[in-house]
Amino acid sequence: MANNLTYSESEVQGLKAQEAKDYCVELMRQLTAREGGPISPGEVQLQELQYELQLKEAEAEDCRQRELHLERMKEFELEIEREKAEWAKANKFADERRQQYAKVIGQVSESQEKLSVQLDRATREHNVKLQMMQAEHEARRDELQAELEELTQQRDALIEEIGKLADLNSAAEDVDRLRTEIEESRIAAARQQKQLDDDIEVAAFEKEKELKRIRREQDLELAELDASHRKQMLDANIEALDAMLKNLGLAKVDPAELESLHQQAAEHRALAEQEVQSIRRAAVDEFKQQFNVNASEPMDVTDLFYREKALQEDNQANLKQIQKLEAEIARMRTHIESESSRVAQAIEAARTNIQNNIEPGVKR
Repeated sequence: MANNLTYSESEVQGLKAQEAKDYCVELMRQLTAREGGPISPGEVQLQELQYELQLKEAEAEDCRQRELHLERMKEFELEIEREKAEWAKANKFADERRQQYAKVIGQVSESQEKLSVQLDRATREHNVKLQMMQAEHEARRDELQAELEELTQQRDALIEEIGKLADLNSAAEDVDRLRTEIEESRIAAARQQKQLDDDIEVAAFEKEKELKRIRREQDLELAELDASHRKQMLDANIEALDAMLKNLGLAKVDPAELESLHQQAAEHRALAEQEVQSIRRAAVDEFKQQFNVNASEPMDVTDLFYREKALQEDNQANLKQIQKLEAEIARMRTHIESESSRVAQAIEAARTNIQNNIEPGVKR
């Protein structure tokens, strides 16, 4: 009882078998250690123990197999019991299901009769609606065909408009190119005008210098004429005085004294001429210094005047041409903007019309 509580039968058999195995191993080691000789009783006993060991091992293996078989049988019995319980439960559930299915089949048969009636009515209604929809579809198809033809015409018109717009675009590019050329011509004309203004200013300056020079020369000539006139008047006065003295019977002036007077008059005249020459040189130097005159020959003022007049006429003609081109560009830009907006509105209206006509048919 105490042994059963401590070890099982299989464990006891296993311990005995292990002890016999250890003993056999020891004997085999001793047999292997000795070199040879007759078989001793220990060897015979060893063989017997080996057979007993094999027998015990076989018995222990049978016991283990038997215990495993019993455990499996118990498990199978438990599983069979569980399967029986589940089978009973499944039969009960199946009976309930069969009853429910019978009720459902009855309800389905009733519903089928009702549905057949409703199906017949729905079929008739559907056929009527289908005929109406077919008639409406035919009418709608005719309308869409007419709208398609109209849209095709509008498309052709739009293609023509697009071609016109392309032509207008090329014309606008030509106008822009002409505007660029006109702007370049305007810049060149402005440059020429500026150069002409500079030439005119230079010519006016040279003309003013020439007039001042001529006025100075005339003043000098007038001064010379005045001096010569005074000299002539002085000579005439001297001759008149001599005549008056002769008529009065007065003694004439001593020739030596007269010669000295003539020398003094000549000296005064030479001094006056030197003073006039110095005044002329001073006036010329002042004129050159004032107007910065370096050229030896004067400028042709008449040529400059005619050149200025021709450039002014060319400038006025260019301005008129520029104004005409700007007016034409503004008109063409307005036309292009109005045409593009009109084409965009026509395209948008056609797209909206197509969507409004096609979407209801697709939904139906």
